[in-house]
Amino acid sequence: MDHSKKMQQSLSRREALRALAATGGAAALSTLPDKWRKPVVRVGTLPAFAQGSPVPDVPPTISNVTVVALGGLCPPPGGRRYQATYNYTAPSGGITAGQARNRVTFQFSSGRTSSQEEALDPANIQGDQFKGAITIPLCIDFGNSNSVILTFTLIDAKGQQSASETATVTP
Repeated sequence: MDHSKKMQQSLSRREALRALAATGGAAALSTLPDKWRKPVVRVGTLPAFAQGSPVPDVPPTISNVTVVALGGLCPPPGGRRYQATYNYTAPSGGITAGQARNRVTFQFSSGRTSSQEEALDPANIQGDQFKGAITIPLCIDFGNSNSVILTFTLIDAKGQQSASETATVTP
């Protein structure tokens, strides 16, 4: 008799496990879609070095230089008032007030040359550190020259210089 009790108990456990498996299987089957669809998988790969490679510093670029006469005279040492504007793009950023600089070289028709380089003031920058426009007030004393070639260079906060752009101005 002792053997029949064990067998009955074993059968009961077996039956319980079968019932649980059947119930769990039915629940799992109820979550399956009516119709199978082909899965959509998009896979892309990056070069092995892409994640660890630093982004190279790229110098800023400038374009569309314009110089407009504002009229009137500058305070001593004198000269006529002008305003220069150019667009900039700086993929590495760094065009920020107090850190980025503008250099203007003056080459007069008489042969005289001069240059000025100044940190940009917030009033000079319209845009963000990556893209925008720079506006620079200028005083130009032509003396005995009938024209001047202005060469503009933008220098970002890291010291990287743009290629230069020029504009010719007459009095």
